Amino acid sequence: IESGDCVCLLSGRQTSKSSSTVGYLLHEMIFNQDMKVGITSYKLANCKDLMARFKFAYENLPIWLKPRGIEYNRYSVAFTNGSSIEAQVTRDNTFRGNTPKIIYIDELAFVKPSVAEEFWGGLLPSLTAEGEDADVKLIITSTPNGSGDLFSTIWFGAVAGTNGFTPVEVKYEEVPGRTEKFRKDMIAKFGLTKFL
Repeated sequence: IESGDCVCLLSGRQTSKSSSTVGYLLHEMIFNQDMKVGITSYKLANCKDLMARFKFAYENLPIWLKPRGIEYNRYSVAFTNGSSIEAQVTRDNTFRGNTPKIIYIDELAFVKPSVAEEFWGGLLPSLTAEGEDADVKLIITSTPNGSGDLFSTIWFGAVAGTNGFTPVEVKYEEVPGRTEKFRKDMIAKFGLTKFL
């Protein structure tokens, strides 16, 4: 992901989208000075889970690759190279006045519409700023949740090429073990609508 890029990833459940993204965030924090990262999700349990994945990846790095930590809390980590990460629940004022260089929005399709619109309105100036703040990277990942929410609006705009987002889709059959038998079993258990 280049500076100023915005990526919108549509993926089903259990495709490792969160773990892969957290690995990317850790990489950026290790190999860049003063890399400020923000993670947000629609509920506190998800923020806690994402930070646990981040810490697990960090703790399992070889010692020669680990930057020394100077802060190591439940929802934030900071390294001696000036890089830091913080997780916050998606609210109308999340990251206002304190814009990270990389923002990861998890499960945007599940944020209440009124909160999502306020959050997005507060975030947009950071994404369109000129000068020093112009290189903010934005990553949005979500499983679908209908077609009338902010995530689906961003997704359809990305697919149409009208909003500057790069669309990335991970289909269920791209995951090892997700065969035609898997598809039929899931449809039999949950119905076609839920499967889709």
